[in-house]
Formats: sequence, structure tokens, C-alpha cells
Amino acid sequence: MNISLEEIKERILSNPKNFKVLKYLKLNTDIETFSIWYDSGFDEGAQTFYYEYCESIPSEAFINFGIYNLVVCIESGTIFGFQFGRFTFFVRPNFEAQGILIGKSPRRLSTIDGTVNIESLEHEWVFLSSVAEEGEESICYKNAYYLAKKI
Repeated sequence: MNISLEEIKERILSNPKNFKVLKYLKLNTDIETFSIWYDSGFDEGAQTFYYEYCESIPSEAFINFGIYNLVVCIESGTIFGFQFGRFTFFVRPNFEAQGILIGKSPRRLSTIDGTVNIESLEHEWVFLSSVAEEGEESICYKNAYYLAKKI
């Protein structure tokens, strides 16, 4: 897809599906760091997030915005996953495709990055660990990507 970084950023910032997650992460037009993610070599969480969990997602969906690593459907601008801290991962899963009951995921969880509270996010955002068994993370993100393409 031939689209500029500025257009991608504008799609993300103007997509109503992203408003609460952008507010939660404190991301806005003032954040200068915005790029397609590339191998940083030192961020083990990002390596796991992108190379393992998002292995079946096109790499142009890998976005570094501020201090966060996101996966974004470039066409719709919808954020469907992000890394928080070092090893805490979130997804906007395709509840129907995965047989997950919406609203049944914990809103506060003790993680390797401390206690994380996502009560201010929509119930469509969940901790990856609450909806994907070990080894199923990439399926969860792949389903989320296809759902984001429809939004």
C-alpha cells in the first residue's frame, strides 16, 4: 500500500474506534515519534509482540507511536493491538471468531509490568493473556486484524 506516514497517523488519530485507547495511552498529534516499527534489537517485548504474536500480520501494520508498539489496520486506521510496558499485551479480538464472551475478561490484572487497569477502555479491549492460550496468540491477532479491516 502506498500511503505516507502522515496519512497513517491521521487515520489513526481520526478513527473514533481509537479515541479511548489513544486517550489511555496519552497519544495525540503532539507526539513526535511515529514510524513503522523496525527491529530495535533491545526490546524483548516488541520482538515477541511483532515477530511471534503478530507474525501473520503485514509488517506495515507494525507502528511505533510515542513509547508504544501498536498493530494497526492501515486501511481503516483501527488499532487492534498494543504492547504496554515490557511484556503486557492487549488485543481488540474478534470475539465471535474466537468464541470469546465479550465483557468476561478481567479489567485489572497483575502483570510482569505491575498492576494494569484497563477499566477506562471499551470492553472490546482485553489482556491478550485472558483470551489466548500459550501458542494461540498469533491466531488471536490475525483474527483481530481481519476484524479491523471491516471496521
